[in-house]
Amino acid sequence: MVQLPVVYGEWVQKVSLWEFVVDNQKKGRMFLLHDGCTHGELLEMAQEDYHLDKKNEMVELTYSLPDVILEQMGPDTPLIHVTNDRQVWNLIELCKTHIVRLCVS
Repeated sequence: MVQLPVVYGEWVQKVSLWEFVVDNQKKGRMFLLHDGCTHGELLEMAQEDYHLDKKNEMVELTYSLPDVILEQMGPDTPLIHVTNDRQVWNLIELCKTHIVRLCVS
């Protein structure tokens, strides 16, 4: 299991870098993800906690790689999209060794 800080907002690109602008009205959340958590479960947590309309609002789950990893890559490395179970499992494994913030938009 891992704890995952979660914020709501939108990504903006500044020159060649990506920055997440947090919507402070929606506040942050802390999710506890179990090994084997599915994309559907993670998506449902975000929709429930941020009171998003499951039928009419498209929800994106994304994160930026930790700085220690980005140092080995180009500065224009884009955000990582969590779109399926495998991506959730990768996120969980990454959270076991690094601090990662999930971004909901």
